[in-house]
Amino acid sequence: MKFKSDTSVRKLTAKVPVGSRTFEFPVCTRPLQLGSSSIDYYWIDSSLLRRSAKGTAGNALAESIVAFRYAVLEAGGMQRDHDELQGYVSAKFYPLVAASKSLQDIYLDAFLKSGSTIPECFEMDDETRIRIRKIVSDGSMAAVREEMDRLFERFQPEADDMPGFQEACRQWLGKGMQSQLEEGHEALEDHIREVDVWMAHYRKKGGDDRLRHFVNMFSYESKASFHFCYANAWIGIIDWLKSNEGLETSAERFLRFWHSYQGELGSPFQGHVLALHPLSGFFMKDPTACRAAGRFFGTEAYSDVFERGAAGTSTPYWDLVGAILASGHQYRRAHVGWVRPPNTKDCRDDSQSLDGIEGAAHADTGESALIGIVAAHPEKCEVCGTVTEFQSVGTGNPDTGDFPVTCLCPKCEGRSVRDFTAGHIEAWFGDR
Repeated sequence: MKFKSDTSVRKLTAKVPVGSRTFEFPVCTRPLQLGSSSIDYYWIDSSLLRRSAKGTAGNALAESIVAFRYAVLEAGGMQRDHDELQGYVSAKFYPLVAASKSLQDIYLDAFLKSGSTIPECFEMDDETRIRIRKIVSDGSMAAVREEMDRLFERFQPEADDMPGFQEACRQWLGKGMQSQLEEGHEALEDHIREVDVWMAHYRKKGGDDRLRHFVNMFSYESKASFHFCYANAWIGIIDWLKSNEGLETSAERFLRFWHSYQGELGSPFQGHVLALHPLSGFFMKDPTACRAAGRFFGTEAYSDVFERGAAGTSTPYWDLVGAILASGHQYRRAHVGWVRPPNTKDCRDDSQSLDGIEGAAHADTGESALIGIVAAHPEKCEVCGTVTEFQSVGTGNPDTGDFPVTCLCPKCEGRSVRDFTAGHIEAWFGDR
């Protein structure tokens, strides 16, 4: 199935065999321009993975990904290995918490409304620019992890609470592991349903922060374990793409990096799957960030880092790291609803925004506010009569304060341009 858009999107089903089973994964693909070259980018619609566990298709897909991981363990005779089994049991809880907003209390990665990841031109503030420049010039992986934790507000419990949290988590997972080992999958499912009841009970005790923090941390550990299963599935999907779609070298490199569970190679983004974080949407739509990716994945710099272990001295690699961090900052600003009136500052050459990191020049977005302004002044599509939605904002008129907003019809995908004024912004904020 194809969708009408600026870039064609194609859907296909990757069929990945493991032992006597074949797993089917719904995959999307479109061209992605990485500087002077183009690759075919493949992904799974992550919205399917974030749905609640009430028998939805999204839940079925998440469960299939976890089942794939167990099939791989079985094929390798590792299904009774303590660490592997613990990771599998932890991931099995993910469908219960996939739609839980409380996960954002542990690590910020909520996806934004449609239309909120369209880069505009902005000048990064000096403090951020200097900090990222120093991280990149120092080549400090620890500093990158600290920046990510600060940027996305990673929650750390009080030191006195950690032993109790760890023991409670050990008991829940330990009983699940025992159930799986002694009685099989059905017994594990029974245990998961039992834990689901306890989690709901603990969440209702709103006045007890320790219980709430424990449930949130247990849920996030389950999410992290699921992400590991997702990355494992992508190893099989990429092999299938090589055999059936003619995946070329640069695309394979990019996919292995973007869909991997960062950490095995000492990645600065340890514990993350970049494809599953909403910063990915900003990165993919920013030409400067994509150029940084092209200079790394399309050259021998990739081999220097991942085959010869030269990450510490690779300028293209650290340019890519800087571009990812900058995309994270852009996501963060959009998430908190940061808005700058479109006429207050002209766009500046992105090469001047951060010395040595082309990809660090991203757009401050006022998307959250503009989406609200457009919604407050609905207009129907002239073709099909469906109410249009915000898509992007153009350069404003410094004399009148007017600025053009491009709106998109969600049904027929027809576009229209509407003029708004600074007064619309003031009125919108005045009503908040």
